[in-house]
Amino acid sequence: PERPLHGPEQDRREEALHITSQARNWYAKGLLAALVLREAQPHVESLLVLPDHPRYRQFLKSTVTGLAAAQVHVVLLSPEGFCECPTWRP
Repeated sequence: PERPLHGPEQDRREEALHITSQARNWYAKGLLAALVLREAQPHVESLLVLPDHPRYRQFLKSTVTGLAAAQVHVVLLSPEGFCECPTWRP
């Protein structure tokens, strides 16, 4: 039998499960907020910053054309603090 997880190891596993199950909702809410910002302030760039997680990469890949048309940038932030966004530079 597997040993029970405790402490940081359990926290990481629970966090990964939580991100996977909630990613669609968080992506949609973040995208809506970015679009509302673009509407209210069309002269500023709108960034949606998310943790670098495979699920968010899937959503980004499936919405790249719409994001470009809306001029919304999705920045993926690694646990080490590095950001990745092909359409925006800090």
